[in-house]
Amino acid sequence: RELETFWRQHYGLGNTVISVAGNVQTAAVVAAVEAAFADYPPARKTPAQPTLPARPGPHLSLLPRDSEQGNFCIGFPALSYNDPDRRALQVLDTVVGGGMASRLFQELREERGLAYNIGSYHSELADSGMWVIYGSVEPEMLRDSVRTTLDILRDVVVNGVTDEELTLVKEQVKGGILLSLEDTWSVASRNGAHQLRYNSVIPVHRVVEEVEAVTGDDVLRVAQRLLRPNTIHMSLIGPYDEEDDRELRAMLKEGL
Repeated sequence: RELETFWRQHYGLGNTVISVAGNVQTAAVVAAVEAAFADYPPARKTPAQPTLPARPGPHLSLLPRDSEQGNFCIGFPALSYNDPDRRALQVLDTVVGGGMASRLFQELREERGLAYNIGSYHSELADSGMWVIYGSVEPEMLRDSVRTTLDILRDVVVNGVTDEELTLVKEQVKGGILLSLEDTWSVASRNGAHQLRYNSVIPVHRVVEEVEAVTGDDVLRVAQRLLRPNTIHMSLIGPYDEEDDRELRAMLKEGL
């Protein structure tokens, strides 16, 4: 009953977007949607609940588990989808952990063989967001993996990114945007998300221009804005104990 009440309060015609892409006839789609949603309840406008302030860091959450691998996430509160720095974060995320050319992949996996899987991603919400670095490691490789990750983040905060990285990553980000348009599901998803967020679909060329406009100073500013000692959080699952907990907490307290 609580679930039904929640659904009726927050889901209805007034806040529903139907996004369709592909080889379709517009009139037929409109007719089908109108028929399917004829009895759909109207939306009850409810004020959005503001995001609560993030728990102060540094913070570590350890879940001991008898497993063959250790899995960790290092996260920071990040940006909303309306924040003017979101493109700079997109570039920063790609430099640090976005794919096989990223700093994390090259250093932890290729150069040192510390991690099976390593990378990063960012999520944008209405008034908040998060940036997360994740890794899967042999249990005994955890400390070196975390220490190396923190070193990489510290270097980004102090020195930013190189001109070469900036150029390569811009092309990578723009290429990813353009390639995604070849898939009709991605086009429909993009259009629907934009309509919900911005009440319009942002043209692809404008997004590409925004990415191209990002400078090294922009990336450095965003890194310094997000990567601070009192915003760092870490979660860990694996065959670890209180001693591991103490050592990792000490690492986090050393800061960025």
